[in-house]
Amino acid sequence: QCDFQVIYASGIQGKAGLTPENLGDDLGPLFESITRCIPGPHIEKDGALQMLATNVEYDEHKGRIAIGRLHAGVLKKGLDVKKIHADMEELIATVEVPEVHMGAVVELLGKRRGQMFDMEGVGSEGTTLLKYKIPTRGLLGLRNAILTASRGTAILNTLFDRYGPWAGDMSTRDQGSLVAFEGGTSTSYAISSSQDRGQMFIGPGVDVYKGQIIGIHQRPGDLALNVCKKKAATNIRSNKEQSVILDTPLDYSLDDCIEYIQEDELVEVTPQSIRMCKNPKFTKKTR
Repeated sequence: QCDFQVIYASGIQGKAGLTPENLGDDLGPLFESITRCIPGPHIEKDGALQMLATNVEYDEHKGRIAIGRLHAGVLKKGLDVKKIHADMEELIATVEVPEVHMGAVVELLGKRRGQMFDMEGVGSEGTTLLKYKIPTRGLLGLRNAILTASRGTAILNTLFDRYGPWAGDMSTRDQGSLVAFEGGTSTSYAISSSQDRGQMFIGPGVDVYKGQIIGIHQRPGDLALNVCKKKAATNIRSNKEQSVILDTPLDYSLDDCIEYIQEDELVEVTPQSIRMCKNPKFTKKTR
């Protein structure tokens, strides 16, 4: 047999009561039943402050507001707090690399908020062992980047170290994106003239939509291109067909796409393909 408190309430009228015929002037009976029947949360008041933010809102007068639940400690006005993101895990990354490529690897790890705490020589062949503390998000695409920087000679290993505060923003890309100007099917004629602007993600005969990222711009800033343009037909006959030479498009994995995108870009994952596009919520315009 069920034994629980029954409350009759009307959200529109803002009233509640123990019987439908006798509603109070406010929602007091509802709140009193909640505090009386529902056990309170288990909080370690003597522990360090820990609050899980479940919702972040913005008010024109108050600014950003975080709504969450306390798991430990006591929250007071004027208390110094630290912001910890989902990627708060900090790892220890060890890289074994020849000395000739050590400079490129050190620069690469520095851009990803890595902090070196040890360096020693290994063996007699000019190999150096680098030890770094680096955030988890800094590992996205790191293995391929290190192999490229060291010409396939570096060895990377990682080990979980601790949970740490937010290490700050990191930028792993200086170039902009090549964005599809309109939707349609890409053509060899359009791609042959577009690949001079950067490296392409697509080849001919691929369905694209407006706003899709189709390549890496060789310069900073985004550039809109029409890769669906067809060659205009004329009545001029030529004795020899012109051959079109296209570069091999880049094949990005999911990790590569997550590493590549910036704040105004998204990754679209479907059973057939992995694509990237510009976020329509941002008003940033391409040239």
